[in-house]
Amino acid sequence: MTIIRIINHSSLVSDAEVKAAAAAQQIQITRDFAPLWGKSAQILVGKLRRHITEWAFVLADSIDAAGALGYHTVHGAVPAAIIDVKLCQQDGVSWTSCLSHEVLEALADPFCNLTWPYPGGKTVAWEVGDPVERDGYFINGIQMSNFVTPAWFQGGPGPYDFLKVLSAPLTLSKGGYISVHDSSGWHQIFADTTRIARSTRTRDRGAVQI
Repeated sequence: MTIIRIINHSSLVSDAEVKAAAAAQQIQITRDFAPLWGKSAQILVGKLRRHITEWAFVLADSIDAAGALGYHTVHGAVPAAIIDVKLCQQDGVSWTSCLSHEVLEALADPFCNLTWPYPGGKTVAWEVGDPVERDGYFINGIQMSNFVTPAWFQGGPGPYDFLKVLSAPLTLSKGGYISVHDSSGWHQIFADTTRIARSTRTRDRGAVQI
């Protein structure tokens, strides 16, 4: 069983708030995500246990990715993520939604290396939160992120996202975006052309097709 450890290094949220978010995250994974994606995890809070392989998801007041609310990556061959709680608050985005976004994306693509064919000879990153980034819902009063389903990539009958906002594969909801790769490298395509990417993955070179 995958274990995701949420570690609170932020001065802006209490440990009690983190525990409540972790409980809501567990419900989302078990009830909503796993039946659609076949991937699950146990969510824990506190210090990392070094003798056990755990994914560290850190809440911080700042991160090393300018302009990003958070990102997921691979650290020492183990998936990990970090959330900028302060920037989330400044941007009017719930940090719990950002955490949910990164948790689900890491579960779907743990090593940040999966892509899918995209029209025009391109590939699209296997990111499940970006296309519906601004859509969310509440579990126990705590905001969680919407996410796309396998059908969003693979085609066929929907639903194409959990909240059933999208009506077709490879489409975006308002505020969503995708990362596509072509001969010149990686680029973002936005539903709103004035936006910049606020979430990312940091190991997307050498992506393999699935």
